[in-house]
Amino acid sequence: MTKYILFVVTFVSLCFTSCSSPKPFIYTEKVGIEQSTPSGLLIIDEKIGKGAFPTYRCIVNVHMKIVMEDGYVYIDSQNSGQPISFQLGLNEVIPGVDEALTTMKPGGKRKLVVPPELAFGSKGVSGKVRPNETVTVYLELIDFRPGR
Repeated sequence: MTKYILFVVTFVSLCFTSCSSPKPFIYTEKVGIEQSTPSGLLIIDEKIGKGAFPTYRCIVNVHMKIVMEDGYVYIDSQNSGQPISFQLGLNEVIPGVDEALTTMKPGGKRKLVVPPELAFGSKGVSGKVRPNETVTVYLELIDFRPGR
């Protein structure tokens, strides 16, 4: 009887734990709609691309503009005319950009509001980004190819 009661209590507690878990992020391809991921990243699509989504280790080519809270532009590849290339998921850019690219298709453009823990964190970047700063990122996925 004791084993049965223990089993029921365990089962019920697991059920309530799983029932109260946050819902997974389900991306919706709609322009102008604010979508928040479980990590706190805010995504607003400006243009929906075409084709497949890039995956972990793909080499992506993007235009990216990162703007600080005070308006300082940290990087702007569109202005320089030179796309930025990096391998997805290998910490070559801020985590919020890696996360956002997994739901973008080539030709897509979006605005991101990236919380500090997905941007430059509690350390910031000496002289450029304050600690714990939320940043705005304008992102365009030009294309991608399989990684090495």
